[in-house]
Amino acid sequence: MAESPSRKQKQDALGRREEAQEKTLRQQAASYPRLSDAEEADLLRRRPDKAAQERLVNHNLDLVVQQAQAHVTAAVTFSDLYQDGAMALVTAVDLYSGNGSFRQFLNLHVGLQMDSLIEQENAVQHGNGELVRQVQLLDLFLARFRESNGREATSTEVAELLQWAPERVRKISDLLEQARHDYDASIIDYLDDADADELGLDAASADEDPYRRLPGAGPDD
Repeated sequence: MAESPSRKQKQDALGRREEAQEKTLRQQAASYPRLSDAEEADLLRRRPDKAAQERLVNHNLDLVVQQAQAHVTAAVTFSDLYQDGAMALVTAVDLYSGNGSFRQFLNLHVGLQMDSLIEQENAVQHGNGELVRQVQLLDLFLARFRESNGREATSTEVAELLQWAPERVRKISDLLEQARHDYDASIIDYLDDADADELGLDAASADEDPYRRLPGAGPDD
């Protein structure tokens, strides 16, 4: 039986796919040269003609590439930014009233859309970070319980000892199982002493009582 890909292999594959997508998008944008001032003015006069608007979009995709490159973060990929930016470009071409530089107007609109995307993603990541912390907490708790009791903890025991509501136990347990399925292992490598310290559980206390002092295990609001 072939071995399942490791987490690193999956991440590497995603990275290669993202690089390929970025290359394709850059090539797409580069295939449309800048319009001359006369061409731009003519196409703007022909709006809302569909063909004219399409040319105005395509021949300004270089702005989307520039903005995407400037906005890339660990949380938002180039391709995600490009897709959002391209949609913003379509809207901006339609909204342009004729006042001021057309390219500057497009560039501003695309940049603002990408700023908004990053803000939304950061908010999601903040929420996801708390979920990840709780999954790690449950993973550590289950490992310590197993070591001390020679068996798996029941859902009732998890709820009582972590002081979590049953629904919270179910939700975090489901996320943990999904992570184990995706990576063929625990999402943490059964924390070493340094990891346990980060969660507020030193080695000595873990030997005495593997679940009493876990942080974030207070009563649900």
